Amino acid sequence: MSRTYLGGFPGKLLGGLLAGVFMLALAGCGGSGGSSFRPTPTPVASPSAATNSSVFAVDCETNLAYVPLPFLSNNLTGEVGVLDLSVNPDDKDPRTATIDLGLTARPHAAAADMGAGQILVLSDPEISTGVLQIISESDNSITNVSFPTNSRPSVLDGVVYDASSNTALVSMSNVASTCIGNCTGVAVFDLVSQTFGPLLNLDNPLNSFALDGAAGVPLGSSDPITPSLYAPDLTASASCQFSDQNMINLNSDPDGIAVDPTTHLWIAGNFLSPQATVLNLNGATYTSGSGCMLDEAGTLPNSVNQNTGTSENMPGVAINPATHEALLTADSGEQIALLTLPSQPVAQLSPTDIHSVFGSIPNDPEGAQFTAATFPYAVVIDSCHNLGYVLNVDASFLVQIDLDTLKNHPDEISKPLKHGSCAGTSTPFACTNGSGIKYFPLPGVL
Repeated sequence: MSRTYLGGFPGKLLGGLLAGVFMLALAGCGGSGGSSFRPTPTPVASPSAATNSSVFAVDCETNLAYVPLPFLSNNLTGEVGVLDLSVNPDDKDPRTATIDLGLTARPHAAAADMGAGQILVLSDPEISTGVLQIISESDNSITNVSFPTNSRPSVLDGVVYDASSNTALVSMSNVASTCIGNCTGVAVFDLVSQTFGPLLNLDNPLNSFALDGAAGVPLGSSDPITPSLYAPDLTASASCQFSDQNMINLNSDPDGIAVDPTTHLWIAGNFLSPQATVLNLNGATYTSGSGCMLDEAGTLPNSVNQNTGTSENMPGVAINPATHEALLTADSGEQIALLTLPSQPVAQLSPTDIHSVFGSIPNDPEGAQFTAATFPYAVVIDSCHNLGYVLNVDASFLVQIDLDTLKNHPDEISKPLKHGSCAGTSTPFACTNGSGIKYFPLPGVL
């Protein structure tokens, strides 16, 4: 599959397939309709780090978002925008800082280490070894750590933090001009020693990946091997793969990847289909030797292709391990879906174990149709407050979605924004719709 990028921003994609020409009625998704609904109370959730790689990071304990910006500063250095997610963006400008990263390198991805109040940012100088930059949330100071020699974070690479081991898994690609051999793969970053472990080589770059820290299993998508996935065996330092018959039969380019580490259920969001492939890796085991595989337990295939009900393809995905729900986002579109998964590990996954609703994000405060960032995907779930966050393709707005409202009143989510303007801007519309949607403007929105 050929994909072309514009303007240097990682989320902007040309050449994606157009969504279907028909739209399903939102009222048929289980919503109550009307304007007098009251959202159900948000459950109290234990905070956990995101399990999927993403462009941006959310620390739900400090209620801050850190968003790598698509443009360089006047000094030609990378920048990260910081948003206060605790405010009403109609009343107070949420933009608290723009951090100058101090390097002539574009930041591509981020992850939160909430326990230490740190943000990990992958910065790409393109022609030399990449840099992992650690931002201290307390004072926005920065520590720089070099990648393994001649590796760099390309536009598609990412980072996932694992609190159970206080490490992060980082994907990386060759520095084309200097790498001899293969500098593409994944490496574990130790937050205590601030050092990378050995590079586990992969034959092809990853598009997206997630990490089940409890099981020590990562899965990553890569176009050259689709519809199979990479499943590196970190213990054996082996470049294993994973295949599933439902994923093969659908053959729709599994792209976005997320996992619930409490149940070992994974979701592959498909670039070419509204269906999401739910994979049960509870009890999965690795084979050894050349051509090693990660094998499902139970009766094969231990998976389900779940129709989200949308008319758009739904590759972006993030999972809330506290509520066992997954938020999916469209390929360059405004539709979203919420999948409810089993709350306990299951030996065999059944279609009756999964339920879904869908809705759509309303036009932005500037009046433009919302378009989700794609390839790479920019979706994160705040497990403290059960909120979803999605970045738009131009990195001008970060959208907050109340997942309780989406689950119980999906028809309300798409209500237009209120009249007015976002605080600190002159937008023709407000930042909220009063029905579960808040737009947070990023630097550059005037």
